[in-house]
Amino acid sequence: MVEWAATACLSRRLAALEKSLRASLTLSVWQPDKPDTKDKESPTTRSDRSPTKPALRAGHMTDRTSIHDQTDHGHRRPAGLRPGPGLATWLDALAWWVFPRRCPSCGEAVSPAQTFCPTCITALHPIKEPLCPLCFLPFESGPNHLCGRCTKDPPPFERAVALFEYGGSAAQAIKRLKYGSALDAAACLGRLMAGHLAALDPDIVCPIPLHPLRLRRRGFNQAMELARHACKAAGLPRPRPLVHRIGNPEPQAAKSLSQRKKMASNQFVLRGRKERIQGRRVVLIDDVVTTQATARAAARVLVAAGAQVSVLALARTPL
Repeated sequence: MVEWAATACLSRRLAALEKSLRASLTLSVWQPDKPDTKDKESPTTRSDRSPTKPALRAGHMTDRTSIHDQTDHGHRRPAGLRPGPGLATWLDALAWWVFPRRCPSCGEAVSPAQTFCPTCITALHPIKEPLCPLCFLPFESGPNHLCGRCTKDPPPFERAVALFEYGGSAAQAIKRLKYGSALDAAACLGRLMAGHLAALDPDIVCPIPLHPLRLRRRGFNQAMELARHACKAAGLPRPRPLVHRIGNPEPQAAKSLSQRKKMASNQFVLRGRKERIQGRRVVLIDDVVTTQATARAAARVLVAAGAQVSVLALARTPL
Protein backbone atom coordinates (compact mmCIF):
# COMPACT_ATOMS: atom_id res chain seq x y z
CA MET A 1 0.00 0.00 0.00
CA VAL A 2 2.88 2.37 0.84
CA GLU A 3 4.57 1.60 -2.48
CA TRP A 4 1.37 2.36 -4.45
CA ALA A 5 0.94 5.68 -2.60
CA ALA A 6 4.60 6.62 -3.15
CA THR A 7 4.34 5.80 -6.86
CA ALA A 8 1.17 7.85 -7.25
CA CYS A 9 2.74 10.78 -5.39
CA LEU A 10 5.84 10.65 -7.62
CA SER A 11 3.66 10.56 -10.74
CA ARG A 12 1.74 13.63 -9.57
CA ARG A 13 4.96 15.53 -8.87
CA LEU A 14 6.39 14.64 -12.27
CA ALA A 15 3.16 15.77 -13.93
CA ALA A 16 3.30 19.06 -12.00
CA LEU A 17 6.94 19.54 -12.98
CA GLU A 18 6.13 18.92 -16.64
CA LYS A 19 3.22 21.39 -16.49
CA SER A 20 5.47 24.02 -14.90
CA LEU A 21 8.18 23.51 -17.51
CA ARG A 22 5.74 23.70 -20.40
CA ALA A 23 4.20 26.87 -18.95
CA SER A 24 7.64 28.47 -18.81
CA LEU A 25 8.19 27.72 -22.49
CA THR A 26 5.80 30.42 -23.65
CA LEU A 27 8.67 32.92 -23.69
CA SER A 28 9.54 34.51 -26.99
CA VAL A 29 12.80 35.80 -28.33
CA TRP A 30 13.33 39.33 -29.56
CA GLN A 31 15.50 39.84 -32.60
CA PRO A 32 16.81 43.06 -34.15
CA ASP A 33 14.91 44.50 -37.07
CA LYS A 34 16.52 45.05 -40.42
CA PRO A 35 17.04 48.72 -41.18
CA ASP A 36 14.19 50.39 -43.03
CA THR A 37 15.60 51.93 -46.17
CA LYS A 38 12.30 53.29 -47.49
CA ASP A 39 12.47 56.57 -45.57
CA LYS A 40 14.38 59.31 -47.34
CA GLU A 41 17.12 60.78 -45.18
CA SER A 42 19.70 63.46 -45.69
CA PRO A 43 23.32 62.40 -46.28
CA THR A 44 24.27 63.94 -42.95
CA THR A 45 21.69 61.88 -41.02
CA ARG A 46 22.67 58.68 -42.86
CA SER A 47 26.34 59.10 -42.02
CA ASP A 48 25.71 59.95 -38.37
CA ARG A 49 24.12 56.60 -37.57
CA SER A 50 25.31 53.01 -37.84
CA PRO A 51 24.02 50.88 -40.78
CA THR A 52 22.01 48.61 -38.48
CA LYS A 53 20.34 51.22 -36.29
CA PRO A 54 17.08 52.79 -37.55
CA ALA A 55 16.94 56.55 -37.70
CA LEU A 56 14.80 58.33 -35.09
CA ARG A 57 12.69 61.32 -35.89
CA ALA A 58 12.56 64.13 -33.39
CA GLY A 59 10.04 63.33 -30.68
CA HIS A 60 8.78 60.19 -32.44
CA MET A 61 9.41 56.49 -32.34
CA THR A 62 10.39 54.61 -35.46
CA ASP A 63 7.68 53.47 -37.87
CA ARG A 64 7.87 49.87 -36.66
CA THR A 65 7.58 50.33 -32.89
CA SER A 66 3.83 50.71 -32.47
CA ILE A 67 3.13 47.11 -31.36
CA HIS A 68 6.43 45.29 -31.12
CA ASP A 69 8.06 47.87 -28.84
CA GLN A 70 5.31 47.67 -26.19
CA THR A 71 5.51 45.00 -23.50
CA ASP A 72 2.51 43.28 -21.90
CA HIS A 73 2.73 45.76 -19.01
CA GLY A 74 2.79 48.94 -21.13
CA HIS A 75 6.57 49.53 -20.92
CA ARG A 76 8.56 50.33 -24.00
CA ARG A 77 11.07 47.91 -25.45
CA PRO A 78 14.21 49.15 -27.18
CA ALA A 79 13.37 50.38 -30.67
CA GLY A 80 14.08 48.08 -33.55
CA LEU A 81 13.23 44.82 -31.75
CA ARG A 82 10.54 42.43 -32.92
CA PRO A 83 9.33 38.99 -31.79
CA GLY A 84 11.28 36.22 -33.51
CA PRO A 85 10.24 32.60 -34.04
CA GLY A 86 12.43 29.65 -33.28
CA LEU A 87 13.21 29.49 -29.58
CA ALA A 88 9.70 28.58 -28.37
CA THR A 89 9.51 25.79 -30.94
CA TRP A 90 12.96 24.59 -29.99
CA LEU A 91 12.10 24.63 -26.29
CA ASP A 92 8.87 22.72 -27.00
CA ALA A 93 10.93 20.06 -28.75
CA LEU A 94 13.33 19.96 -25.80
CA ALA A 95 10.43 19.60 -23.37
CA TRP A 96 8.99 16.76 -25.42
CA TRP A 97 12.40 15.07 -25.33
CA VAL A 98 12.62 15.44 -21.53
CA PHE A 99 8.92 14.70 -20.85
CA PRO A 100 7.64 12.89 -23.96
CA ARG A 101 3.96 12.19 -24.44
CA ARG A 102 3.42 8.46 -24.04
CA CYS A 103 0.89 6.08 -25.50
CA PRO A 104 -1.67 5.40 -22.73
CA SER A 105 -1.82 1.74 -23.71
CA CYS A 106 1.82 0.62 -24.00
CA GLY A 107 3.74 3.58 -22.61
CA GLU A 108 5.86 4.15 -25.73
CA ALA A 109 6.75 7.72 -26.61
CA VAL A 110 4.56 9.31 -29.29
CA SER A 111 4.65 12.64 -31.08
CA PRO A 112 2.74 15.60 -29.59
CA ALA A 113 0.10 15.21 -32.32
CA GLN A 114 -0.63 11.58 -31.41
CA THR A 115 -2.50 9.93 -28.54
CA PHE A 116 -1.96 6.23 -29.25
CA CYS A 117 1.09 4.77 -30.99
CA PRO A 118 0.60 3.31 -34.51
CA THR A 119 0.57 -0.23 -33.15
CA CYS A 120 -1.97 0.32 -30.36
CA ILE A 121 -4.33 2.44 -32.43
CA THR A 122 -5.00 -0.55 -34.68
CA ALA A 123 -6.27 -2.48 -31.62
CA LEU A 124 -8.66 0.30 -30.63
CA HIS A 125 -12.35 -0.32 -31.33
CA PRO A 126 -14.62 2.76 -31.13
CA ILE A 127 -18.26 1.98 -30.46
CA LYS A 128 -20.35 2.46 -33.58
CA GLU A 129 -23.99 2.07 -34.49
CA PRO A 130 -26.14 0.04 -34.21
CA LEU A 131 -26.42 0.34 -30.44
CA CYS A 132 -28.83 0.80 -27.57
CA PRO A 133 -29.56 4.53 -27.26
CA LEU A 134 -29.94 4.24 -23.47
CA CYS A 135 -26.95 2.16 -22.32
CA PHE A 136 -24.77 2.30 -25.48
CA LEU A 137 -24.60 -1.48 -25.79
CA PRO A 138 -23.35 -2.20 -29.33
CA PHE A 139 -25.13 -4.65 -31.62
CA GLU A 140 -23.71 -6.64 -34.51
CA SER A 141 -26.35 -5.57 -37.03
CA GLY A 142 -29.74 -3.95 -37.49
CA PRO A 143 -31.00 -0.48 -36.54
CA ASN A 144 -30.57 1.23 -33.19
CA HIS A 145 -33.00 -0.20 -30.64
CA LEU A 146 -33.35 -0.72 -26.91
CA CYS A 147 -31.54 -3.74 -25.54
CA GLY A 148 -33.46 -6.39 -23.63
CA ARG A 149 -32.41 -5.14 -20.20
CA CYS A 150 -33.28 -1.49 -20.88
CA THR A 151 -36.67 -2.61 -22.20
CA LYS A 152 -37.51 -4.66 -19.11
CA ASP A 153 -35.74 -2.47 -16.55
CA PRO A 154 -35.11 1.08 -17.84
CA PRO A 155 -32.12 2.79 -16.19
CA PRO A 156 -32.59 5.86 -13.96
CA PHE A 157 -30.21 7.92 -16.11
CA GLU A 158 -31.28 9.54 -19.38
CA ARG A 159 -28.52 7.99 -21.47
CA ALA A 160 -25.04 6.50 -21.27
CA VAL A 161 -22.20 7.18 -23.71
CA ALA A 162 -18.95 5.24 -24.12
CA LEU A 163 -16.03 5.82 -26.46
CA PHE A 164 -14.59 2.34 -27.00
CA GLU A 165 -15.40 -1.32 -26.65
CA TYR A 166 -13.57 -2.75 -23.66
CA GLY A 167 -10.74 -4.83 -25.06
CA GLY A 168 -7.49 -4.43 -26.93
CA SER A 169 -5.74 -1.10 -26.45
CA ALA A 170 -8.61 0.45 -24.46
CA ALA A 171 -8.50 -2.32 -21.86
CA GLN A 172 -4.71 -2.13 -21.68
CA ALA A 173 -4.82 1.64 -21.16
CA ILE A 174 -7.38 1.36 -18.36
CA LYS A 175 -5.38 -1.39 -16.63
CA ARG A 176 -2.19 0.64 -16.96
CA LEU A 177 -3.95 3.60 -15.37
CA LYS A 178 -5.69 1.71 -12.56
CA TYR A 179 -3.09 -0.88 -11.61
CA GLY A 180 0.10 0.74 -12.87
CA SER A 181 -0.57 4.24 -11.49
CA ALA A 182 0.10 5.70 -14.96
CA LEU A 183 -1.51 9.09 -14.37
CA ASP A 184 -0.13 10.34 -17.68
CA ALA A 185 -2.58 7.94 -19.33
CA ALA A 186 -5.46 9.69 -17.54
CA ALA A 187 -4.46 12.98 -19.17
CA CYS A 188 -4.50 11.48 -22.68
CA LEU A 189 -7.72 9.53 -22.15
CA GLY A 190 -9.45 12.45 -20.46
CA ARG A 191 -8.76 14.66 -23.46
CA LEU A 192 -10.38 12.06 -25.69
CA MET A 193 -13.52 12.21 -23.54
CA ALA A 194 -13.75 16.01 -23.62
CA GLY A 195 -15.77 16.29 -26.83
CA HIS A 196 -18.38 13.77 -25.70
CA LEU A 197 -18.57 15.46 -22.31
CA ALA A 198 -19.17 18.88 -23.85
CA ALA A 199 -21.90 17.41 -26.08
CA LEU A 200 -23.80 16.26 -22.97
CA ASP A 201 -23.83 19.91 -21.79
CA PRO A 202 -23.53 19.24 -18.03
CA ASP A 203 -24.04 21.69 -15.20
CA ILE A 204 -22.03 19.44 -12.88
CA VAL A 205 -19.56 16.65 -13.61
CA CYS A 206 -19.36 13.94 -10.95
CA PRO A 207 -16.87 11.04 -11.00
CA ILE A 208 -17.98 7.65 -9.71
CA PRO A 209 -16.30 7.45 -6.30
CA LEU A 210 -14.17 4.62 -4.94
CA HIS A 211 -14.74 3.13 -1.53
CA PRO A 212 -12.49 4.96 0.99
CA LEU A 213 -10.52 1.78 1.69
CA ARG A 214 -9.82 1.15 -1.99
CA LEU A 215 -8.97 4.82 -2.49
CA ARG A 216 -6.44 4.58 0.33
CA ARG A 217 -4.85 1.50 -1.18
CA ARG A 218 -4.68 2.81 -4.73
CA GLY A 219 -3.83 6.39 -3.87
CA PHE A 220 -6.13 7.95 -6.48
CA ASN A 221 -9.53 7.54 -8.11
CA GLN A 222 -9.18 6.82 -11.83
CA ALA A 223 -12.66 8.23 -12.54
CA MET A 224 -11.71 11.51 -10.85
CA GLU A 225 -8.49 11.72 -12.88
CA LEU A 226 -10.38 11.14 -16.15
CA ALA A 227 -13.07 13.66 -15.18
CA ARG A 228 -10.52 16.28 -14.16
CA HIS A 229 -8.66 16.17 -17.47
CA ALA A 230 -11.87 15.92 -19.52
CA CYS A 231 -13.32 19.00 -17.81
CA LYS A 232 -10.11 20.94 -18.32
CA ALA A 233 -9.98 20.09 -22.03
CA ALA A 234 -13.69 20.88 -22.49
CA GLY A 235 -13.47 24.19 -20.63
CA LEU A 236 -15.91 23.08 -17.92
CA PRO A 237 -15.77 23.63 -14.14
CA ARG A 238 -13.84 21.14 -12.09
CA PRO A 239 -15.64 17.87 -11.21
CA ARG A 240 -17.47 17.70 -7.91
CA PRO A 241 -18.04 14.59 -5.76
CA LEU A 242 -21.80 14.48 -5.27
CA VAL A 243 -22.14 10.94 -3.90
CA HIS A 244 -20.26 8.97 -1.28
CA ARG A 245 -19.57 5.25 -1.55
CA ILE A 246 -20.33 2.95 1.36
CA GLY A 247 -20.86 -0.78 1.78
CA ASN A 248 -18.73 -3.56 0.33
CA PRO A 249 -15.26 -2.36 -0.80
CA GLU A 250 -14.46 -5.52 -2.79
CA PRO A 251 -13.64 -5.07 -6.50
CA GLN A 252 -16.36 -6.08 -8.96
CA ALA A 253 -14.13 -7.18 -11.85
CA ALA A 254 -14.71 -10.92 -11.29
CA LYS A 255 -18.34 -10.69 -10.11
CA SER A 256 -21.40 -11.87 -12.02
CA LEU A 257 -24.34 -9.66 -12.97
CA SER A 258 -26.46 -10.76 -9.98
CA GLN A 259 -23.51 -10.27 -7.61
CA ARG A 260 -22.83 -6.80 -9.00
CA LYS A 261 -26.48 -5.81 -8.58
CA LYS A 262 -26.47 -6.98 -4.98
CA MET A 263 -23.19 -5.20 -4.22
CA ALA A 264 -24.28 -1.95 -5.88
CA SER A 265 -27.66 -1.72 -4.14
CA ASN A 266 -27.62 0.88 -1.38
CA GLN A 267 -23.93 1.51 -2.06
CA PHE A 268 -24.14 5.28 -2.58
CA VAL A 269 -25.42 8.15 -0.46
CA LEU A 270 -25.80 11.81 -1.37
CA ARG A 271 -23.16 14.26 -0.20
CA GLY A 272 -24.49 17.60 0.97
CA ARG A 273 -27.94 19.03 0.42
CA LYS A 274 -30.08 17.97 -2.49
CA GLU A 275 -31.05 21.58 -3.24
CA ARG A 276 -27.66 22.21 -4.87
CA ILE A 277 -28.33 19.64 -7.63
CA GLN A 278 -32.10 19.88 -7.95
CA GLY A 279 -32.96 20.52 -11.61
CA ARG A 280 -29.28 20.42 -12.66
CA ARG A 281 -27.79 18.32 -15.45
CA VAL A 282 -25.24 15.94 -13.94
CA VAL A 283 -22.84 13.72 -15.90
CA LEU A 284 -21.37 10.72 -14.09
CA ILE A 285 -17.85 9.79 -15.24
CA ASP A 286 -16.49 6.25 -15.00
CA ASP A 287 -13.72 4.29 -16.67
CA VAL A 288 -15.71 1.19 -17.67
CA VAL A 289 -19.43 0.35 -17.86
CA THR A 290 -20.12 -3.38 -17.75
CA THR A 291 -23.46 -4.34 -16.22
CA GLN A 292 -24.54 -0.75 -15.44
CA ALA A 293 -24.99 -1.77 -11.79
CA THR A 294 -22.66 0.91 -10.41
CA ALA A 295 -23.87 3.64 -12.76
CA ARG A 296 -27.52 2.83 -12.05
CA ALA A 297 -26.99 2.87 -8.28
CA ALA A 298 -25.20 6.23 -8.31
CA ALA A 299 -27.68 7.74 -10.77
CA ARG A 300 -30.62 6.55 -8.68
CA VAL A 301 -29.41 8.62 -5.71
CA LEU A 302 -28.93 11.73 -7.84
CA VAL A 303 -32.27 11.37 -9.62
CA ALA A 304 -34.00 11.01 -6.25
CA ALA A 305 -32.48 14.38 -5.34
CA GLY A 306 -33.98 15.96 -8.48
CA ALA A 307 -31.03 15.86 -10.90
CA GLN A 308 -31.07 14.91 -14.58
CA VAL A 309 -28.31 12.32 -14.98
CA SER A 310 -26.27 11.04 -17.91
CA VAL A 311 -23.29 8.69 -17.85
CA LEU A 312 -20.01 8.99 -19.76
CA ALA A 313 -17.49 6.13 -19.72
CA LEU A 314 -14.24 5.54 -21.53
CA ALA A 315 -15.16 1.95 -22.43
CA ARG A 316 -18.22 -0.32 -22.58
CA THR A 317 -18.07 -4.08 -22.10
CA PRO A 318 -20.30 -6.00 -24.53
CA LEU A 319 -22.48 -8.47 -22.61
